[in-house]
Amino acid sequence: MAQRTFKLQLESHGREIYYNLEYEPPVKSCGGYLGSIHPGGHLHGLEYDALEKLGNGLHAVELDDHDPSDRGNREVLSADNSLVSAVSFALFMEKVGAATFADAVCTILRSFNANTADAIYLLLDERYRSDLNDFARSIPRFRFIRRLRPIGILTSNGFERLSDENLDAIRRHFLKNNH
Repeated sequence: MAQRTFKLQLESHGREIYYNLEYEPPVKSCGGYLGSIHPGGHLHGLEYDALEKLGNGLHAVELDDHDPSDRGNREVLSADNSLVSAVSFALFMEKVGAATFADAVCTILRSFNANTADAIYLLLDERYRSDLNDFARSIPRFRFIRRLRPIGILTSNGFERLSDENLDAIRRHFLKNNH
């Protein structure tokens, strides 16, 4: 067993723990590990319960990165809860530097609907809320105008049009509450 020192960033979300594991000191051309662990799982020998005891935040840990990991048993989520979970993980990725602010915003825009609006809003800090409020004010009220001037995001697959459901939910949620 070859133990190494790692920086381990943890963030608990219900029965799911997000992690970002980086070599300390950094190893050239090795970015580390990013993911989530669920009950029954383990991260390079650290059991879910041990990760839970460590708690949220940044930790220095000794691990053997050749030990296998197992994500554990993730509970089955509804479609809407899966969208909220995707936003939560995108925000974690942005926080640890594994994604950009724009990446997280794209996930938020795709996931925001009438059923997820309140839960997603609670996850957002002020900079996301402010930018989404500005975006909501730019969304035309009438759908026929949106058909003439589609609103979407650029992805690696090209232009992805945001659905009227997403746009209506963003517009309604942010303008109604005048966040």
